[in-house]
Amino acid sequence: LATLYALKLMVDLFSQWGNVTSGKQTVAYYLLYPTSFFLFSAYTESLFLMTTLLALRSMKNRSWAWAGFWVFCAITTRLQGAALFIPMLYLMWQDQPFLRKLQHWAGLAIAGTGFLFYIFLRSTQVSGNALPFSEPAWRAKLVPPWETYLYAVRTLLSGDFNHIDLLNWVVVTFFILLLIIGWKQIPIEYNLYTACSLLIMLIRIVETQPLISMSRYSLTLFPSFFILGLAGNHPWRRRILIYSFIALNMFL
Repeated sequence: LATLYALKLMVDLFSQWGNVTSGKQTVAYYLLYPTSFFLFSAYTESLFLMTTLLALRSMKNRSWAWAGFWVFCAITTRLQGAALFIPMLYLMWQDQPFLRKLQHWAGLAIAGTGFLFYIFLRSTQVSGNALPFSEPAWRAKLVPPWETYLYAVRTLLSGDFNHIDLLNWVVVTFFILLLIIGWKQIPIEYNLYTACSLLIMLIRIVETQPLISMSRYSLTLFPSFFILGLAGNHPWRRRILIYSFIALNMFL
C-alpha cells in the first residue's frame, strides 16, 4: 500500500517538474530499477519513500506541523530521514521571516522529537558501552563519507571482492553523477535531500563489505530518477536503461 501511494505521489511530483508523460516515464524506470523488488518486500524502502514524499510536499505547501509529523515518521522508519532537516530549514528560510513563526518551531520540534525517539530506541538495543549508532555485530562504525567510498575503491583494486561490491560501487558513483548532472534541473530542496541522504549513507562503513546495501538504499534517492526519465527521451539511452535494468532486476 505504501508503495502504491508513493508511486502516485512520484507521478504527481515528476509531472510538475516536466509533464504527465515524463512523470509516468520516470516512474516506469523506477519500477524497472534493479532493486525495485524491495518495494514489494518486508523492508523499509516503501514506507520511508512514502513518508519522505509526504514530508517534502508538506514543506512545499508551508504546512510545517504536517511536515514535522512526516519527518518524524520518516526518521523513525530509518535514520536517513534526518536528511529532511536541511531542505526543511531551506524552505523555512524562504518562508520569511526565518524561524520567526510559531509554525516553524512547531514543525522542527515534532521532527526533532522523531530524531530523539530514534536514538532512544537504538540505545535500548545496544549493550555495554556501545554507542546508539554502532553495530558491533556487523563490524560497522561511523567515518567521514569519503573514507567509505575510498575503502570501496581500494577493495575493488585489491581484487578481493564479489559482484555485489562492484554493483554497489557503480550505484553510488552513478547517483553522485546524477546529482551533479541534474542539480539545475531539479528543485534545490530535493537536491539537498539527495545530497544529505548520500552523506548519511556513506558515513557508515562495514569492514566486511564496502558500501553494503547501497543498491537497495538508492531506491530512496527518488529525485535523481527524474534525470533518468529525461535521458530516456533518446531512443538509444532508453534501450540501454530498459535492457540493463530488466536484466539486473531478474539477476538480483
